Amino acid sequence: MAKADLSSVVDEIKRQVSCRTFAETVMGLRLDPRGLARCPFHNEKTASFKVYGDGRGWTCFGCHKGGDVINLAKDWYVLDFKETLRQLDQDFGLKLFEETPEAQLKRQKRDAERLSGIAAAKREEREKRKQEAVYWKAVKDWRFWDGIIKDLAPFADKCPKNFEHAIRQKAACELTIGLSDRPSPYGLMEKGLRAEYAVFKADREIEYA
Repeated sequence: MAKADLSSVVDEIKRQVSCRTFAETVMGLRLDPRGLARCPFHNEKTASFKVYGDGRGWTCFGCHKGGDVINLAKDWYVLDFKETLRQLDQDFGLKLFEETPEAQLKRQKRDAERLSGIAAAKREEREKRKQEAVYWKAVKDWRFWDGIIKDLAPFADKCPKNFEHAIRQKAACELTIGLSDRPSPYGLMEKGLRAEYAVFKADREIEYA
C-alpha cells in the first residue's frame, strides 16, 4: 500500500472510530460522565485516564501517555504502526485493506501468535502490578512507622515496648522494600526512591548500631 493510501486509511479510521468507542468496546473501560477511568497502562487507585469530549483524543495524567485513537490502539495492541491499522480495520469491520487469500492466512497466523504473546504479557503485567503494590505499601508503611518512632523517641524509656514494636515494624518494611523485585516504569521517580532508600538504610545502620 502506498504512503498516500496509508494516510487515507489513518484519516478514515480516525473519522469512524473515536477514542471513547475504542476504550469502551475493545479495552472494556467504563468511562464516567467526565470521560475518566482508571488507566489500563499502569497501576492506580484513582482515575487519571481521560477521553476528551469529542472522543478524538485521550491522555493519562499519571503515566503521561496520550494522543489519538491510533496511539491508543498501538499501546493497547502492542503492535507496530501498520499492524495497528490492520487490527483496527479488522476489529471494527472497516474493510479499508484489500487482502489476498495468502495475505489473509499470514495475518491470521500473526494474530494467533500475537494473541498468545499478549496473554503471556498480560500475565507478566499482572505479576508486576502485584509486586508493585507490595513495594508501594511497604514504602507507605515505612513512612508511617518512621513518624511513630520520631514521635515516641522522647518517651522511649517510658513506653519501651511500643518503641521497640515500631522499630521492628519499620525494619520489616525496609526488608520488604529492599527485597522487592519491582518493575521500573518510573524513570527519574524510581531513581529518587532508590536514593531515598539508600538514605534511610544508612540511618537504620546508625540507629541499630
